[in-house]
Amino acid sequence: MKGFRGYLRILLFILICFVFQDISAQFSKTHYIPPIATTGSGPASPQTQHLYISTPNEIPFNVTINPIGGTPITVQVSNANPYEYYIGAGVDTNFIAQTNLSGQNLTDKGFIIEAEDLVYVSVRLFTSAQLFQAGGVVSKGLAALGEEFRVGTFRNLGNLTGSQSQYLNFISVLATQDNTTVNFSNFGNGVTILNDAETSNILLNTGESYVIAASPSSNSNNAEGFIGVLVESDKPIAVNSGSITGSNANLDDGDYGQDVGIDQVAPVERIGSEYIFVRGVGPDEIERPLIIAHEDNTEVYVNGALYATLANGGDFVSIEGGYYGVSYPADGNEGPPVGQSSNMYVNTSNPVFAFQVIGGERPGGSGGYSGIPNQGLFFVPPINCQTPKIVDNIPFINQIGTASFSGVVTLVTEAGSTVLINDLDISNYNATAQSVIWNSDFVSYTIEGLTGNVSIESSTQVYVASFGAYTYATFGGYYSGFAFKPEILLQSLSIEDYSCIPNLTLSLNSISTYDQYQWYYNGDPIAGANSINYTPSDPGYYQISGSIENCPGAIVSENIPVSACPNDFDNGVNDNIDIDNDNDGILDCFESLGDKLIDLTGDTGGSIEGLYNYTFGGESSDIATAMWVGDNIGNWETFSPVPYIDSDNIQQDGYISTSTTFDSEISLVFSYSCITDPNTGLPIDCNTMDNEEWFSLKVPYDKTITLLDPDDQIFIDTNFDRIFESGITNFSNFEIRFKINGTSLNSVDSTFKFYTHLTDFFEMTHFNSSDTVNKAVFNVTATCVPIDSDGDSVVDAEDSDSDNDGILDIIESSGPNYQSISNVDINGDGYDDIFSFDSSPIDSDGDEVLDYLDLDSDNDGIYDSQESGATITDADLDGVIDISSGNIGNNGLFDSIETSIDSGITNFSVSDTDEDGLYNYIDLESDEDNCSDVIEAGYSDDNADDLLGNDTVTVDSNGLVNNASDGYSTPSSDYIINGTIVIDEQPQESILICENSSFQLSISSSTIDFYQWESSTDGINWNILVDNEYFNGVNNSTLEILTTPISFNNMIFRALVDREGNGCIIYSSESTIAVDPVPDVIVPTALQECDDDYNGITSFNLT
Repeated sequence: MKGFRGYLRILLFILICFVFQDISAQFSKTHYIPPIATTGSGPASPQTQHLYISTPNEIPFNVTINPIGGTPITVQVSNANPYEYYIGAGVDTNFIAQTNLSGQNLTDKGFIIEAEDLVYVSVRLFTSAQLFQAGGVVSKGLAALGEEFRVGTFRNLGNLTGSQSQYLNFISVLATQDNTTVNFSNFGNGVTILNDAETSNILLNTGESYVIAASPSSNSNNAEGFIGVLVESDKPIAVNSGSITGSNANLDDGDYGQDVGIDQVAPVERIGSEYIFVRGVGPDEIERPLIIAHEDNTEVYVNGALYATLANGGDFVSIEGGYYGVSYPADGNEGPPVGQSSNMYVNTSNPVFAFQVIGGERPGGSGGYSGIPNQGLFFVPPINCQTPKIVDNIPFINQIGTASFSGVVTLVTEAGSTVLINDLDISNYNATAQSVIWNSDFVSYTIEGLTGNVSIESSTQVYVASFGAYTYATFGGYYSGFAFKPEILLQSLSIEDYSCIPNLTLSLNSISTYDQYQWYYNGDPIAGANSINYTPSDPGYYQISGSIENCPGAIVSENIPVSACPNDFDNGVNDNIDIDNDNDGILDCFESLGDKLIDLTGDTGGSIEGLYNYTFGGESSDIATAMWVGDNIGNWETFSPVPYIDSDNIQQDGYISTSTTFDSEISLVFSYSCITDPNTGLPIDCNTMDNEEWFSLKVPYDKTITLLDPDDQIFIDTNFDRIFESGITNFSNFEIRFKINGTSLNSVDSTFKFYTHLTDFFEMTHFNSSDTVNKAVFNVTATCVPIDSDGDSVVDAEDSDSDNDGILDIIESSGPNYQSISNVDINGDGYDDIFSFDSSPIDSDGDEVLDYLDLDSDNDGIYDSQESGATITDADLDGVIDISSGNIGNNGLFDSIETSIDSGITNFSVSDTDEDGLYNYIDLESDEDNCSDVIEAGYSDDNADDLLGNDTVTVDSNGLVNNASDGYSTPSSDYIINGTIVIDEQPQESILICENSSFQLSISSSTIDFYQWESSTDGINWNILVDNEYFNGVNNSTLEILTTPISFNNMIFRALVDREGNGCIIYSSESTIAVDPVPDVIVPTALQECDDDYNGITSFNLT
């Protein structure tokens, strides 16, 4: 067993905007609505059923309506546009459970409403083919959830024959967590349950409902035998109760004296000892408040006088309508004047459950039958000074579907308050304040004839009930008053923003009514943060307290985390799941040391191949039974103890917390796994997760975890209210709470994973609600273990220039194939679609050092940094930009070469001097002047391979040639100056010239800046010519040979030519001269012959 470390159990949630709702329970983000029960026949046959959603928020937001067992739908709601959802008609809907289903676990009944902001939710329906009956349930939101309730129904003491035989009392429950055990007890004497339904140890899973019902006509003990029934559970449930149909009038009015009386009940935590009832408009026989004791020996006072003492929990009294101070009996054929309000003050010695039966039709009204057919049943909130001042709004107050009623509101507020209805003073509605008997601090109002959407605002606390009065039917309920801990919601500031810092502001909801506020950060008050708004700058836990003047105690919200946005290097995909964080086309794991196993077998910690050291920690609710065991490949198994009773005598889930702290940051991936055999590596203990356990995985405040759950295998508690939501397949925060979706999941079938990028700590807490020790196996792997090749403190996976040579990795990885990113990433993995998964970073010089890490990518002896075209600092001439404090940004780039710090955009273009598509740093002839860079730089290349040195190159780990005597200094600029030499006319190849003659050798070129004529007698050894008696113009394009002694015969001439920017030795073509010697002159012998005949002709004998 490993050691344990202190564990901070704090609730958590990503949010964009805190919405700190006061304590109006009906106003909630999440609503659970169990089904209602009916016989389905005659007056109880369900007709049209409608669900209504409203909000004070003027900005539309999404609400998901989940018909349990059906297909969720998402709709938009705003203050001006409440939503009406048509459930259906008849018994085969999510809202109706016919009595034949009583006593069964129902998986397709009820609703769960999940909204992005706080909403009011109610359900209304008609029964009977003639629409003579109607009723409604007003959801209490999260305040409806609890583990101990008492229920109410009509009393049903009149005639139970004829159509009254369809009377039915029911209780329905809906589980919010798996393995919830429910018990029903304290039934009236002699009660019989339909279908002999079990009432003890009912086991329900999340979303399952259960209904029990009793028919008054089959057993008179059933008439009021459900009133005061105790409903208990071991986990939070929602409860509905009532009568469909029934009557609260203790008289027989034939088939017409019945209606629907139903509502959602709040748990014992929400009840109180002080109530004010406001009479409806019905007769005394209906208008009878119902008070149910929860504790023994509870005294009930009505208008200041002791009315009754209830000996046992579950006992009840139904207070006569005359205690409202006025009396309108059914046979009196009259009712209260319009606008008149009557009230009743009830206080008790112990907290009680209170229901009001209200009448919607005056005796002698248009419906006839003395108003008896118009009845409704409401669960009533106690007086609480922390009740808010606003209800905004009650939607379609006078409607069920298209049918119109007379809309009525009754309200209680403090005396002297200003009351507005739809922004108009209440005096405009013909309503008169009536002081509350025995509590003159309050007054009541009754406002009739309201239609549409109705908002009520008071300058002080206000309790609002509404009902609709139809000729033969009434529906309604309370819309405020149930105290509950403030609810904090996620509310986007902008649909384009992520739900995290810096995209959020913390603020209170628009109907907040506190007088003083205090914001807290990590448990400490924030100085000066006393308004309804606060903008957080640091991730961590935030909460707010609110207080009301002259109202004891402050309401404190949950301690809610505000997370920073998951880091995103540059492409809109959070770094936890981004496979190319720096968007350079090189996969992060390629730019790393790869994945590494974490050995969890040590007692206190371990090491990852000497690269990382880590230590273990943890804590548990029961050290005696908690344990965790790890193997050498990152799997660890936790054994979580059974639930325990805390210091407040409240049962809490057992837990074991395990943590690991690393000495430097590392990226991790977590998965549901198996323990393996250390010898064979084969699984030996594969775990099956069940629905009686849940987990919390967290990292430091300034880090985040991202869940990827492609198969929706787990539920996520996104708002940390212990309600786990489905359909969350991608979620990020610094803590994620999760449990399985379903009843079980074997680790071999799991596909969900958690990713965190560069953290130094993680903690996994395993919670257990089972009565036996629960175990689970997870794996943690160090993924894409980071490396920092250039030592600039930015890991390569996030470094835009991993070798710090001034050239972006995205360019060096592709070279001549470089393309700028497309910003298209269809699958959202962070790898731009311009890149191909089957490509690898190039190695231009083939030296096995990839270009993005190679300081001389073409092995020409010139650093890439020198060939880049960037203006950098490299004082020590090591090919790496000199790193000094603050000159390298978070993206690993030298700040001076960016357009702005961390923009990732360079203020230069990588040099390609000759524009041949090869950047200079990979071009062995950068200026296209037919002279290699290594030569023009001034370095050696005797073997003429265009690479540095005279031998076949060898390189070091940085890609630098290490077997040459020169290079890697400041190169001559000739390698980037085009010094191309073009000789248009070469010297004549061979020339025959007479001895001692003169002639010229000429070169024609417009590109040559320098000439040096040379001569050789053997073509090997050359002499530099100088101007003398033989030569003139030895540095000109034309060489004059002034005289050609016979010694010049077969002499070879050439010109060394040069041009600025050309570092190579270039000669003209050779010209060979042949010198023809001058011949010897022979003087002939004189011959004489006589011409004796003087004819000018004579003969010679030359022999």
